[in-house]
Formats: sequence, structure tokens, C-alpha cells
Amino acid sequence: MRMRNTLMLMGAIMIGGLCALAGCESTMRAEEASGQPDNFFLVQVSHLNASEIEAGRLAVQRASNSEVRQYGQMMIDEHTRANTELMELAELRDVTLPNEPDQLHVQLTDHLAELSGPQFDREYISAMVGDHARALAMFEDKARFANDPEIRRWAQQQVPILREHLRKAQELNRRLGGADVLIVE
Repeated sequence: MRMRNTLMLMGAIMIGGLCALAGCESTMRAEEASGQPDNFFLVQVSHLNASEIEAGRLAVQRASNSEVRQYGQMMIDEHTRANTELMELAELRDVTLPNEPDQLHVQLTDHLAELSGPQFDREYISAMVGDHARALAMFEDKARFANDPEIRRWAQQQVPILREHLRKAQELNRRLGGADVLIVE
């Protein structure tokens, strides 16, 4: 039963990620509030960074596998750095950024906080595979099509970092015997 609930939560998170990319109602409000697609991207990335940092903290505390703990610390460090750069971009454009994860990632971290040991490790890393695949697609799009040249340049700089995050998460997921993660682009 618990595995079924976990799979349902993972499915909801993946659907939520697709909603974020496809423009569901909650993301439309964020886009309207921020005024333009490049600014909306900054808002979405702020939510993403906050969720990766929060989930990384859980991994450092709850993971049983040392590589998963190291990955969690890497998420904290690298997404904190990226968020600092993001805040500078947003400030120059007078965009107010959220400092918390979106609702779906709050649900994910609440769920992960209930887990421990190998089950935590597998579910955390599976979530990181999905999150980073979606983030990479979003950043690759902005790296090519952002109207603002500074945002485009910053997105281009982040793409190889996100590719590495995804590669490491996929590798860990395979070694931990995690479920295959369906990635819809």
C-alpha cells in the first residue's frame, strides 16, 4: 500500500512538472504577475532552487547511502549558488522571487520526511531524476529562446551543470535499484 501511495505521489509530481512546463492555472498566475516569459522563468527557477535545497537538506539528514548524502549536499551547495546568481538577475529586472518550493514540491518533501533508509534513498534520487530532466528541458529552451540576452547567457551556463546533476542522479538511481523514471518532454 505504501509503495502504491509513493507511486501515486511521484505521478502527481511528474504531472505537476508537466503543468509547470505546459502552463496550468497556477503557473499562469505566476506568469501574469511577473509580466513576461523570461521573468516567469526566473520565478519558476526560484521555486526549483528552493525545492532542491530543501530536499537536499533532507537527504543529508535521512539518507542511509553516503553517495545520496553527498548528492544532497551538492544540491544544497550548487542550487544555493545558482539562486544567488538568480536573485541578482531578478533584482536588475525588478522581479520579486519566491523563496519557497512550489506546492507539489512541498508535498514531495513532506513525503520524503516520513521516509528513512534505503526507501528514502530510492525515492529521493528518483525524484531528482525527474526534477532535473524537467529543469534541463526548461533551461535548454531558455538558453536558445530567452528574449533577454543576460537570462539566455545565464541559462546557457546552467545547462552543463544540470546535465551533470541529471547524469549523477540517473547513475545513483540505477545503482540503488530505483524504479525507472518516465520523463516526458
